Amino acid sequence: MKTSKTLPSQVNLIPDCSARIMEQVATLSFSQEQVFQIKVSLEEALANAVVHGNKSQPEASVEVSLRVLDNALELSVINQGEGFDFHSVDDPTLERNLKKLHGRGVFLIKANMDKVDFFDEGRGIRMVKFFQAR
Repeated sequence: MKTSKTLPSQVNLIPDCSARIMEQVATLSFSQEQVFQIKVSLEEALANAVVHGNKSQPEASVEVSLRVLDNALELSVINQGEGFDFHSVDDPTLERNLKKLHGRGVFLIKANMDKVDFFDEGRGIRMVKFFQAR
């Protein structure tokens, strides 16, 4: 099963997009904790795509897709921005970064998903959550 959705780069559209995707996730074999982890990761990835990737330009779009594999759920979020160097993301747990207002999204995604890959020079993120016994 694969589902895709495209949305303009507007932060106010993220909750509805997330809710629609999460309706499908809720039908899969994930615990409540895993569903929460997926939701947090999806919303962080969408916010990063809209705010940082597309600079909140509504004429730019974000594509989100959900794919159910034999052993996992795969979510991809792609923006039309310039991309970023995903190797140089600051560690938000370091003392110098603790009081920063931003910079935790990628950390949260990596902490909550089983596999995270960036592609297309940082314009896209692929997040995987493996099915596990409840």
